[in-house]
Amino acid sequence: MSDATPNYGPRLSDPYFRSFADISIETFGLYKAAVSTADFNDPLVFFYSRFGYIAESTSWSLRLLMSWETTLPAIALGRVRLEQVIVTSYLIHEDTKVALTPYLAHFPIEVYKNNKEAIKNPLLGRHLSAKEHTSAMKAASDAKLRVDPSFDGSDAVLNKSKWTSLDLLSMAKRRDLFTKNAKNISRHPLELSYLSFYRDSSSVVHSGSMSVSPEFMAMIKAKDGNVRIIPNRIWSRYLMMMLSTWDIVHVFELLSAMQIDRETELKALHLRWSLRRDQFFEEKSKAD
Repeated sequence: MSDATPNYGPRLSDPYFRSFADISIETFGLYKAAVSTADFNDPLVFFYSRFGYIAESTSWSLRLLMSWETTLPAIALGRVRLEQVIVTSYLIHEDTKVALTPYLAHFPIEVYKNNKEAIKNPLLGRHLSAKEHTSAMKAASDAKLRVDPSFDGSDAVLNKSKWTSLDLLSMAKRRDLFTKNAKNISRHPLELSYLSFYRDSSSVVHSGSMSVSPEFMAMIKAKDGNVRIIPNRIWSRYLMMMLSTWDIVHVFELLSAMQIDRETELKALHLRWSLRRDQFFEEKSKAD
């Protein structure tokens, strides 16, 4: 991804939106500069840099959506962005045998499970090879056996297999337990983001009743006399504020996992974010 500012829309005239967007852009500029000289022969760099690419791409897309007032799709994508941060952070801080090993082992298992359902469909099955399906099942069984020596080889067990029994909130709580005494940016709790954003935004993702409520949309009478629906304007500011701190936390932890130290620069960005956040909430309280 490029860190050059794309053709962002009129939302950038909002000083709060712009200041939080600038923090996100600078965060990933710092990330890209740090990773560009990393040793990609190192398995950790090779692995975590892939999370970094997805994180940067998602953050860029969110900024673009919000700048053009397409707030509801941005809220849905914000849920994705937070999930990226929670899962990655949990993988980094949890014991390797508990999280990272089964996470990686489940790639062939998921491939097999998806293939199994697709091959049953007459329209899809004719494009899939029975031989490749058998090979996928063998790879999945071998992977399952590596992480679970008690695996009996049954398809029923394989179909129910997950890399973790934790739901996302439990994952965030456990991650926060590992980092609560940290002396760095990792002490920022992710459970709060889940409780304050993820549940509400899930309604937009799943087309729940809240997604069509005044919580997310307002009806106004335009100058031409027509009634129009617009997004609730608080969300673009609020989501941009949340996104910028998720980006800082995520980049810090990814670089730390790759043994790259950029804590001083990221602390400075986090301080800027904290001051702007306080101003945002102070102004919001006065308006309320």
